[in-house]
Amino acid sequence: MRIMIKYPIVLALIFIFGCNFEPPTKNKSDKKTTPIAVGPPADYESEEVFLQTAVKASGVAIVIKNNEFKTLCSVFVLDKVEDKYRFITAAHCLQDYGEEAEVDLSEYQFSIRTEAENNEINYVSARALVIGDKKELRDILILEGESAAALPTLSLSQIGPELGEEVYLITMRQFELGAQVFQGYVSRKAVSQDVIIGAGTLNLKGVITLHIPALGIGQGASGSAVISRKTHKVIGIFFASSEYGNRDHITHLVIPVEKINSFYNQVK
Repeated sequence: MRIMIKYPIVLALIFIFGCNFEPPTKNKSDKKTTPIAVGPPADYESEEVFLQTAVKASGVAIVIKNNEFKTLCSVFVLDKVEDKYRFITAAHCLQDYGEEAEVDLSEYQFSIRTEAENNEINYVSARALVIGDKKELRDILILEGESAAALPTLSLSQIGPELGEEVYLITMRQFELGAQVFQGYVSRKAVSQDVIIGAGTLNLKGVITLHIPALGIGQGASGSAVISRKTHKVIGIFFASSEYGNRDHITHLVIPVEKINSFYNQVK
């Protein structure tokens, strides 16, 4: 989804919300992607173990509306309550910005694809538990379902990231390849000014921005976990990307963990 925004200095900023995955083509499959590292971790072995766990705690939600396929979005495992897992993704997977009709959660069904401990594909039938208000930068959707396989969970940080802090993005941007790990850093802790987008449906004030060299403009990353490399805790949810002019500068937008914590505490 592309939305034009006007600034006093920059004439236009285009946002792309990534819910739909582009179908693979022969040309795309021939391309080779080289990950860009931000630097070697202090303890590579423990870092590798954590990342393998984070990948298994990540997945993709297949969204069905009234028995018809609607879209795909990245998710991650947030919690386990009794015998049910709770997953988190972006609310605009159900309704894009600018759409004002109230969302009826009963119209939607979800099948969540994850990787089990034995690397086999695991599917979880889930329902929507609660949806956030996008106008308040709570582009958050909580899903709940039972899983035949045990799933790891990712922990939410209690504080926001530092400026320049290195992060991981765990995303199911390419469905056929499974969850992938990207690295980057926090380029701004919180946007301080009002930035209204989506026909007045969202104010970006407070949003975290990231620079991730290996991740360009595209679709499929909305709902992905953004994890602090230092603490191994979730510091936000990826929900959009922006570009200036000829795409020579791309900024990725993240819902801050403070918004997630306050929202989820109301659910619990």
